[in-house]
Amino acid sequence: MKSLIKKTNIPLLFALMGIICVYCYWIDNAKCIVPYSDFFRWVLDYGERIQKGNGMVSFFFADGSQHYQPGIYLLSFSLLQVTHYNFSILPIAGMIVKVIVCILVIVLFISVCHPSKVNLYIGTIFISLITLNFNQWEIITEPFAFASAVRIGLLIGVFWLTAYIFSDNKMKNNCRKYVIVIIGALICDLFIITMCGGYAFAVAFSLILNILIFVLNSVDKNSYVHAAIFIVLILVGIFIYMQLVSSGSNQFEFSLENLIAIFAGFFMFWGASVLPTSIENKEGVFEIYSIVGAGIVIIMLLLFLMCLFRSLKEKNKKYLFIMLLITYANALGFSISLARVPEYGISVMVSSRYVIDSAIGLIACAFGVEFIISVCKKKTSNIKIGEILVCCLCVLLAATNFIEGCNSVYIGQFYKNVETQLENIEECSDEFLQSISATDAETTRKSLYFMKENKLSIYY
Repeated sequence: MKSLIKKTNIPLLFALMGIICVYCYWIDNAKCIVPYSDFFRWVLDYGERIQKGNGMVSFFFADGSQHYQPGIYLLSFSLLQVTHYNFSILPIAGMIVKVIVCILVIVLFISVCHPSKVNLYIGTIFISLITLNFNQWEIITEPFAFASAVRIGLLIGVFWLTAYIFSDNKMKNNCRKYVIVIIGALICDLFIITMCGGYAFAVAFSLILNILIFVLNSVDKNSYVHAAIFIVLILVGIFIYMQLVSSGSNQFEFSLENLIAIFAGFFMFWGASVLPTSIENKEGVFEIYSIVGAGIVIIMLLLFLMCLFRSLKEKNKKYLFIMLLITYANALGFSISLARVPEYGISVMVSSRYVIDSAIGLIACAFGVEFIISVCKKKTSNIKIGEILVCCLCVLLAATNFIEGCNSVYIGQFYKNVETQLENIEECSDEFLQSISATDAETTRKSLYFMKENKLSIYY
């Protein structure tokens, strides 16, 4: 950490501050000021209860939709209540959370990986571009911004905690180890129960799979018991969560065509994480998304296998954090594709509401490449390949962010136009209300009347 304050790294600090300032400027330009999309229905569902002071946590478990993360939306509506439903508070709060997450992940990268000067520059810029997600305007400017930022930050924290618990070989006090394992599992359970949407099984899948990987790498008998306790407690958390929410997912009908579409959607998920979303409607672009996405998946698969190989060879669990990130991100991407593509088609996978979680897998690339470089110092070719791959992704992300960032003024103007039209609800046509909401026009109109009667949001 001392290297951060050395004169040689002052340019890096200025570069990071520059990226953050540009990000904040664009968000301020493009932030949503109305209850856009699903929030019209959510305001109607929860608004009256919250206004009367009888809103309870259980209300936020009322819907099995994947967009519902009860704890996060409880925080979101608490912020809205304090600000009289000024929806611009959510993109701004999300912006602040993302900046904090960005800085913490960079600090973690430096403290864990101890990169060389060149790799410090590459890794820092790469991580900042990933965590801030400039190109995902739908999710960073709309009311979803705060929820997604908190979820991503907490997920990274949960995986780091899991990796730390099972990678600490210095802890000789076995009783203390049991206590830490149990507390760690309960923290993971708390996250799953309150912060996850309908894709909690993806979190469970990643945790359990990687704990089993840890068991394979175990070098002491007590580790098996620790892993068993952790897995059982996580399963209990998943069971409680599934009892609290109802499953709204459709049954998957197996066919070769569906299977191909699901994998194509999965690759598009990753392609959209580094390519501009504004080009999604152009001819032939879905193939580009899929090809780029397939390349990223291959890179992550290779990193995962190399980390697994090094773990087995060295009897060392220090690569567990990287494997957790990669497994979760890919499990989530595939589960989203499995649930959404058969019903809505592969184009839905470009939606940044889904793509936002890909940041977790891309962060693993930064850590993974640096770890591989550290163990292959004598193999110059391997080092160059890793650095070149990350540099290429950096350039691609920077270009994408710049292209999308230029749209911030137009996005902000769009929201202002919507605000102006919503001031006179009676004059709003059903077609217009349908175009700005994820629900029917009647529900949207009722939501607006509720806010107007209670002098909330733009009517305050």
